Amino acid sequence: WNYLVWVRAIVIDVVEAYVYWSDAELNRIERCRIDGTDRSVLTKRVKEPFGLTIDYKTRQLFWTDHTLHRISYMYLNGSDVSILFSDKNLLQAPYGITVDENYLYWTDYKRLAVFRASKEGGATEQRIVGTHLRNPYQIGTYGRSRQPRPPPG
Repeated sequence: WNYLVWVRAIVIDVVEAYVYWSDAELNRIERCRIDGTDRSVLTKRVKEPFGLTIDYKTRQLFWTDHTLHRISYMYLNGSDVSILFSDKNLLQAPYGITVDENYLYWTDYKRLAVFRASKEGGATEQRIVGTHLRNPYQIGTYGRSRQPRPPPG
C-alpha cells in the first residue's frame, strides 16, 4: 500500500491541499493530502491512465486512458466516475490533458497532434496543432481558471 509503481501523471489541488496521481501499472487513480496523510484509491475503473487535469470550477478530475481510448472524469472526492469520450479512432493514443473554461485539450502521440473538444461532451474533436508534432506527451493551459487561490491561513 505504501508503494507506487508506474505513475504517469500528478496534479495538485491547491484549494483543498490534495495530490492526485495515476498509476498505469496498478490501474488506478489515487489521492492523498499534501503532507502524505489520508491516502485513498479513487477509482480502479481505468487501464492505463496517462494524463490528469483538474477543473477547479466544477471540482472534477479528468483523465486520459491510453488502453481504453477514453477521456473520463469524476468529482475530486472520487464520486460519479463517467466516460466523456470513448472512441478508438478519435482517441488512438491519448496522453496529456488539460482544461480551460469551456474545452478539454489533449495530446495524441499516434496522431502526433493536439485536439480540443467541449468539456460538456457530445461535440466532435477539433485538431488544434498539426499532424507532425514530435513526442506530444504533456500539455497545459494558463489563465485565471487554472490558478485558483488556496484558502487563507
